[in-house]
Amino acid sequence: MKDILAVEILKLKNSKILWIAVLAPAFIVVQGGLNLIRYYDLFTGAGQDVWAQLYTQSMIFYVSILYPILISIIITLIARIENLNSCWKYYFSLPVDRGKIYIVKFIMACAIMFIDVLAFILSVIAVGKLIGINGPVPYVQFS
Repeated sequence: MKDILAVEILKLKNSKILWIAVLAPAFIVVQGGLNLIRYYDLFTGAGQDVWAQLYTQSMIFYVSILYPILISIIITLIARIENLNSCWKYYFSLPVDRGKIYIVKFIMACAIMFIDVLAFILSVIAVGKLIGINGPVPYVQFS
């Protein structure tokens, strides 16, 4: 199982999947930050927490639009690596259990989506600092 995982990591090393997983949430957070700047008076009136508003503006687009689409894109790109040169035939001719192959591919997809969520959280913090939100970062809110 460790060998299959190492092979999958090597395959992903030369692909653009990680770039997509890191840059897509950053784009959404920048969009949420620009929306917060545009309607700053509306979102920060009556003593509302600016960090919470940035998080909310970013999360609206991330959860409803980007995350479901990104899951399908990541899994499609992982499967594309094998389909590109008909590698499934070679892969299944090896003395390796098919179930382990599918489990490792699922683990890789979950790991990439975990990296995506971490990139989202770090992007929210970076954009918040960039637009000058005062006060401590509410890390508990991001969990």
